[in-house]
Amino acid sequence: MTESQIDRIRKAEQAARDLVTVTAQIRQEAAELPIEDYVLRKELLDTADGLDAQARELSNLLRSWRENIH
Repeated sequence: MTESQIDRIRKAEQAARDLVTVTAQIRQEAAELPIEDYVLRKELLDTADGLDAQARELSNLLRSWRENIH
């Protein structure tokens, strides 16, 4: 049986939520790691911020897609 659009959206929404959770974990662990290199720490946090922003943008697009289906 073929997956419905709503089922695919739900899976994608869950993946986006999981990514937001992972980026929060990265931030928490980066704060606890003994990283003395400021540039490395900043790069790690900037990467987490970028992934978080993309995941939130994806969530917004998926919400819009879901609303257009209904």
